[in-house]
Amino acid sequence: MTTATRRVKSTVAVVAGRVDEVLAWRIDGASLAEIRAYAGENRWGVSDSQLRKYVAKADRVLRPRRGKTRKTVLALHLARRQSIFARALAAGELRTALASLVDEAKLLGLYPNVRALRRQLAELSARLTALEAASPAME
Repeated sequence: MTTATRRVKSTVAVVAGRVDEVLAWRIDGASLAEIRAYAGENRWGVSDSQLRKYVAKADRVLRPRRGKTRKTVLALHLARRQSIFARALAAGELRTALASLVDEAKLLGLYPNVRALRRQLAELSARLTALEAASPAME
Protein backbone atom coordinates (compact mmCIF):
# COMPACT_ATOMS: atom_id res chain seq x y z
CA MET A 1 0.00 0.00 0.00
CA THR A 2 1.47 3.32 -1.00
CA THR A 3 1.31 6.44 1.08
CA ALA A 4 -1.28 7.95 -1.26
CA THR A 5 -3.72 5.03 -0.87
CA ARG A 6 -3.19 4.41 2.85
CA ARG A 7 -6.15 5.40 4.97
CA VAL A 8 -5.56 7.81 7.78
CA LYS A 9 -7.18 6.82 11.05
CA SER A 10 -9.88 9.26 12.15
CA THR A 11 -9.48 11.10 15.43
CA VAL A 12 -11.77 10.42 18.37
CA ALA A 13 -13.45 13.79 17.79
CA VAL A 14 -14.07 13.04 14.10
CA VAL A 15 -15.55 9.63 14.93
CA ALA A 16 -17.77 11.17 17.61
CA GLY A 17 -19.02 13.77 15.14
CA ARG A 18 -19.75 11.10 12.54
CA VAL A 19 -21.61 8.98 15.10
CA ASP A 20 -23.73 12.04 15.96
CA GLU A 21 -24.52 12.50 12.28
CA VAL A 22 -25.37 8.81 11.86
CA LEU A 23 -27.59 9.05 14.94
CA ALA A 24 -29.56 11.90 13.36
CA TRP A 25 -29.89 9.87 10.15
CA ARG A 26 -31.04 6.78 12.12
CA ILE A 27 -33.64 8.81 13.99
CA ASP A 28 -34.94 10.09 10.66
CA GLY A 29 -35.19 6.49 9.42
CA ALA A 30 -32.23 6.36 7.02
CA SER A 31 -31.04 3.03 5.66
CA LEU A 32 -27.40 1.97 5.55
CA ALA A 33 -27.41 2.77 1.81
CA GLU A 34 -28.51 6.34 2.51
CA ILE A 35 -25.90 6.72 5.24
CA ARG A 36 -23.29 5.28 2.86
CA ALA A 37 -24.27 7.85 0.19
CA TYR A 38 -24.04 10.66 2.76
CA ALA A 39 -20.61 9.42 3.90
CA GLY A 40 -19.46 9.33 0.27
CA GLU A 41 -20.71 12.86 -0.42
CA ASN A 42 -18.85 14.08 2.65
CA ARG A 43 -15.69 12.13 1.79
CA TRP A 44 -15.50 10.13 4.98
CA GLY A 45 -13.53 7.42 3.20
CA VAL A 46 -14.84 4.57 5.36
CA SER A 47 -15.90 1.02 4.55
CA ASP A 48 -19.33 -0.51 5.06
CA SER A 49 -18.04 -2.33 8.11
CA GLN A 50 -16.92 0.99 9.61
CA LEU A 51 -20.32 2.53 8.80
CA ARG A 52 -21.98 -0.40 10.58
CA LYS A 53 -19.76 0.34 13.60
CA TYR A 54 -20.92 3.96 13.51
CA VAL A 55 -24.55 2.74 13.38
CA ALA A 56 -23.92 0.41 16.33
CA LYS A 57 -22.41 3.29 18.32
CA ALA A 58 -25.37 5.51 17.44
CA ASP A 59 -27.74 2.77 18.61
CA ARG A 60 -25.88 2.60 21.92
CA VAL A 61 -26.45 6.34 22.33
CA LEU A 62 -30.17 5.72 21.91
CA ARG A 63 -30.06 3.04 24.56
CA PRO A 64 -28.35 4.24 27.75
CA ARG A 65 -27.49 0.72 28.87
CA ARG A 66 -27.04 -2.54 27.05
CA GLY A 67 -30.19 -4.54 26.79
CA LYS A 68 -32.36 -6.46 24.44
CA THR A 69 -33.07 -5.45 20.88
CA ARG A 70 -36.60 -4.43 21.92
CA LYS A 71 -35.14 -1.66 24.09
CA THR A 72 -33.14 -0.33 21.16
CA VAL A 73 -36.16 -0.44 18.87
CA LEU A 74 -38.34 1.33 21.44
CA ALA A 75 -35.66 3.98 22.02
CA LEU A 76 -35.36 4.52 18.27
CA HIS A 77 -39.13 4.87 17.83
CA LEU A 78 -39.35 7.32 20.73
CA ALA A 79 -36.48 9.38 19.32
CA ARG A 80 -38.22 9.44 15.93
CA ARG A 81 -41.47 10.65 17.51
CA GLN A 82 -39.55 13.42 19.26
CA SER A 83 -37.87 14.38 15.98
CA ILE A 84 -41.25 14.47 14.19
CA PHE A 85 -42.68 16.55 17.02
CA ALA A 86 -39.86 19.11 16.82
CA ARG A 87 -40.09 19.39 13.03
CA ALA A 88 -43.88 19.65 13.12
CA LEU A 89 -43.75 22.45 15.69
CA ALA A 90 -41.12 24.31 13.69
CA ALA A 91 -43.37 24.07 10.61
CA GLY A 92 -46.46 25.14 12.56
CA GLU A 93 -48.10 21.74 12.01
CA LEU A 94 -49.83 21.50 15.38
CA ARG A 95 -52.01 18.48 14.46
CA THR A 96 -48.95 16.51 13.42
CA ALA A 97 -47.13 17.57 16.59
CA LEU A 98 -50.06 16.45 18.73
CA ALA A 99 -50.35 13.17 16.82
CA SER A 100 -46.68 12.42 17.47
CA LEU A 101 -47.15 13.16 21.19
CA VAL A 102 -50.21 10.90 21.37
CA ASP A 103 -48.34 8.11 19.59
CA GLU A 104 -45.36 8.51 21.92
CA ALA A 105 -47.67 8.33 24.95
CA LYS A 106 -49.20 5.12 23.58
CA LEU A 107 -45.73 3.61 23.10
CA LEU A 108 -44.90 4.47 26.70
CA GLY A 109 -48.20 3.02 27.97
CA LEU A 110 -49.37 6.32 29.42
CA TYR A 111 -52.97 5.78 28.30
CA PRO A 112 -55.09 3.13 30.01
CA ASN A 113 -56.22 0.15 27.96
CA VAL A 114 -59.98 0.73 28.17
CA ARG A 115 -60.88 -2.68 26.69
CA ALA A 116 -58.77 -4.48 29.27
CA LEU A 117 -60.26 -2.40 32.08
CA ARG A 118 -63.82 -3.18 30.89
CA ARG A 119 -62.95 -6.88 30.67
CA GLN A 120 -61.55 -6.84 34.23
CA LEU A 121 -64.64 -5.01 35.48
CA ALA A 122 -66.94 -7.59 33.86
CA GLU A 123 -64.92 -10.46 35.39
CA LEU A 124 -64.99 -8.85 38.84
CA SER A 125 -68.72 -8.18 38.52
CA ALA A 126 -69.34 -11.83 37.58
CA ARG A 127 -67.25 -13.02 40.52
CA LEU A 128 -69.15 -10.72 42.88
CA THR A 129 -72.48 -11.99 41.58
CA ALA A 130 -71.30 -15.59 42.06
CA LEU A 131 -70.13 -14.84 45.62
CA GLU A 132 -73.42 -13.15 46.48
CA ALA A 133 -75.37 -16.13 45.13
CA ALA A 134 -73.22 -18.60 47.08
CA SER A 135 -73.46 -16.81 50.43
CA PRO A 136 -76.43 -17.38 52.74
CA ALA A 137 -79.11 -14.71 52.58
CA MET A 138 -78.57 -11.92 55.06
CA GLU A 139 -81.47 -11.02 57.29
